[in-house]
Amino acid sequence: MEEKDIMAWANEMAEKARLNFELDHHLMPVFMYINARREINIIGMPYQDDREKVLMAHILKQLMKGVQVEATLFITEAWIAEVKNECPPTTPIRDLPDAKDGVMFLLQYKDKTKHLFIEIKDGVLAKDAEWIDFSSVKGRLADFKDPEWYKGYA
Repeated sequence: MEEKDIMAWANEMAEKARLNFELDHHLMPVFMYINARREINIIGMPYQDDREKVLMAHILKQLMKGVQVEATLFITEAWIAEVKNECPPTTPIRDLPDAKDGVMFLLQYKDKTKHLFIEIKDGVLAKDAEWIDFSSVKGRLADFKDPEWYKGYA
């Protein structure tokens, strides 16, 4: 699949997420992937806490074995903030002074990772967000092209 096609799909999913959020004011975390036959697969991830998120990552590992993936997209509500050294490591992100609530999109294809964060302002998703390069990110719900992506999380 060409990059322009993958980005068009990701932008379409971002717009659908925006519309869903406007209707429900909430989004269930979702993992999507496009396989080699260009079939789109959607997996709802209704985790409630970090322990369940780790379990879902392990389940995804099992589901993804042997699947030829063209692209993955993870969508979830999330908090972001700049974490400073003086901040205790146990402080929840949402409790930091500059924390922002929003919807996060993590797109992976080929050797690229892109991130989109759309801030929630007064209960509405902002319209001024852009995809940024996030290729250095590692984590539970990233690195699906890497056969070792799940190490340490299973």
